[in-house]
This record gives sequence, C-alpha cells and structure tokens, in this order.
Amino acid sequence: MKMHHVKKHMSGEKPGLQDYLLTDNTGGKVKLSSLFGKQEYLIVLHIMEKISPTSNVYGDEFNGARQDLQKHAAFCAVGPDDAHTQKIYVNERGWQFPLYSSKGTTFGRDLGFESEKGDAQAGVSILTKKHGNAVLILTQFHALPGRVSSVVDVLEAFDILRKEK
Repeated sequence: MKMHHVKKHMSGEKPGLQDYLLTDNTGGKVKLSSLFGKQEYLIVLHIMEKISPTSNVYGDEFNGARQDLQKHAAFCAVGPDDAHTQKIYVNERGWQFPLYSSKGTTFGRDLGFESEKGDAQAGVSILTKKHGNAVLILTQFHALPGRVSSVVDVLEAFDILRKEK
C-alpha cells in the first residue's frame, strides 16, 4: 500500500457514506456510525455468503487477531445473509466479533464488495468518523487469490496512519 492512497482518503476526497441501518444477530437495527463506539476507526470485514471458504479463512484469521486490532479500532464483520443465518454461522465458526447483516441495503455495493447482481466479495474496509457522524473510507483491501494476509494489510495501514498524525 502506498502512503498516497491512505493520505488521499484521509483528506476527505472520498465522499462520505450514508449512515446505513444494518441488522444485528437479534434482528435489531444498528446505525453504521454507532459501530465505532468510542474509537476513531472502524475495521469492517466484508464476508460473502455462509458457505464461502474465502470468508471462512478471513473470518478465522481476523478472529485470532481481533484483540490486537481492537487496540486500534472498533471491529465487526458485515455480510449479505439474513441476521438469523449469520447468527448460526458465527456460532458454528466460534467467531468472537460482532457480525451484521447488510441484507436489504446497498452497503456492500456502495463500498465495492457486492456486484449489481448481488454477488459478494470478501475483503476489508477501514472507516473513520469525522464531523459528527459522517463516515469516510480510509482504505480498502479486496480478497484476491494468492494474496497474503489481509490482517497484515490492516496493521500496515495503521502504522502509516500513526506516522501521519
């Protein structure tokens, strides 16, 4: 990743996102902006449908690294399956992070992780909240065949962000 890429997003050149209403595993609606908690950054793991081996690998990897990541940012996963399916899935995988459903929203498509046909892609977005609840994209990483760990990408991005402050 190049520093210019992170700087570009930090400067606000990327338009803000809407405050999407996602669904938690109880069926309740949650605003994207609320997922930050008290953190400046939010790491969103974009997962595919339940049976996706790529999402399994990424989710398992991030589950193992979540405590380190949560020192830098709030963390969650978002996928296209309904909340009930995702709750079962999280329990089966033993993931210890929150998973939200974007079903019925344009969240995945707007962030570039879902096609017009609804095909989802795994990857990661690092978001920041500025000026009240305006959510901006800092950087993103798409899961590609043969790529090394996305956790490494995220940690490298935080190293760059820390140096820029």
